[in-house]
Amino acid sequence: MSGVATDQPEEPKQEAERLEWRVWPAGQRPVLSVVVVVFCLLLAGAAIWTFDSAWYGFIALLVLALTLAPHYFPTTYVLDAERIVTRGGGGNAERTWEAFRVALDLGDRVVLSPLTDAGRWLARRRSVTLRLDGNHDEVLAFVARHVPVRPDD
Repeated sequence: MSGVATDQPEEPKQEAERLEWRVWPAGQRPVLSVVVVVFCLLLAGAAIWTFDSAWYGFIALLVLALTLAPHYFPTTYVLDAERIVTRGGGGNAERTWEAFRVALDLGDRVVLSPLTDAGRWLARRRSVTLRLDGNHDEVLAFVARHVPVRPDD
């Protein structure tokens, strides 16, 4: 009999075993990105003028570029059942879920910390930040399966 409804319950949806997304902060805020580049060039020019050496300008520009790389280059995040992988402007990193004890929900990002007192400076230095791109609820649900989540204080 085709077209006849059955009383069998629907199978529950499988939770995603892998979550992957890409975030490019410079693409999200292009005007700010251009303003920051101009400011960096002005600072490098000021270093050249002040110290009368192109080397100081080059060093200033290099330090600023390395510091701002996570903003100007896209980062790809991959979460699976065993680990978190980040690839992009801030470098590549791979950590297992066991390395983290708490996750902070900051709204536009989630910070995974190895220390329970995640507000401390040291905890933030050792943490992994997951920038979000319109996928807040999906990422938070995935992270909550592996690490306790709490809102930032």
